[in-house]
Amino acid sequence: DQVVTELMGLKKMWVLAATAIWLINQVLVTLRWAVLLNPLGYRIPFRFLFRSTMVGHFANYYTPGEWALEASWIFTLVSWTGDKLKPVLSVMMDKLLALISTIMLGLISLLISSYLGLLDGGLISEYEFENVILISPLTWTHSTKKGREEKTLYIL
Repeated sequence: DQVVTELMGLKKMWVLAATAIWLINQVLVTLRWAVLLNPLGYRIPFRFLFRSTMVGHFANYYTPGEWALEASWIFTLVSWTGDKLKPVLSVMMDKLLALISTIMLGLISLLISSYLGLLDGGLISEYEFENVILISPLTWTHSTKKGREEKTLYIL
């Protein structure tokens, strides 16, 4: 009953906005994959790639480790082309690009947070970290009864 009450209380505009952003993300993920397939000589229609992406994301909800998207992509390419090596390489390259993008966003976030002074007095100055590859701060502000309060989460 509480779940239904909470769902009924959601503002439809925010639900639609979140859904639209999620769909745009899925289109961009599919486009990135399609761009990676072009140099390999694959000309697969976007609708097949998008369907494979959506099936993979859906299956990720039911598989441990979230490997279903990659499996869906490899299955789609193998069944479409008959080739086995290039599909695996294209998925590996996609994951490498995703990793590089995540590192770049983390570094940009770190630089901006440092520039804005958000790291002063936080975890960075209180503790010394050894062998830390990347620190990505996530900062948000919320209102409390005492006023506005800023929180920072450091992802190591």
